[in-house]
Amino acid sequence: MDDMLSKETRFTLRAGDHLDRSEAPAIAGRAFTITAKFEADTDSKGVLVAQGGTAHGCALFLADGKLCFVLRSSSGAATVTATLSQAGAHKAVARFDGKIGLSLKVDNQLESNATARGPMTTMPVDGLDIGADNGGAVGPYAKPNKFTGRVESVVIELAEP
Repeated sequence: MDDMLSKETRFTLRAGDHLDRSEAPAIAGRAFTITAKFEADTDSKGVLVAQGGTAHGCALFLADGKLCFVLRSSSGAATVTATLSQAGAHKAVARFDGKIGLSLKVDNQLESNATARGPMTTMPVDGLDIGADNGGAVGPYAKPNKFTGRVESVVIELAEP
């Protein structure tokens, strides 16, 4: 079944983009980095990028003035957060080290780290969405949880397996 997954290691996406499972980044068992450029007000909320669903996946989303990066695996979900202190343009870099480490950096200043409950060993069933989570909800929100700001771009880079 793995031959039906994308072999790409870099994805450049825009608001509203959707990739089916076979086109989405093959994130299971791999380290990856998500770089999102977006504009948000102090009350903006919603999903910047989500891949997967309630069993396996990851999402970068805004809730209660915090930027959150969640990784969901068969062992449960882990989240790392950073406070979004001002309205305007932002750049977020979320990383998963392929094992158990999560990190989140916002505007090259705020950084948070967390330990995941285990690696994601299974490729998520749901595809990838930019600006919403249209499949099963990866994070603790009701889908589709559309982003109320503006997503400029999302770049996802996969490490070698």
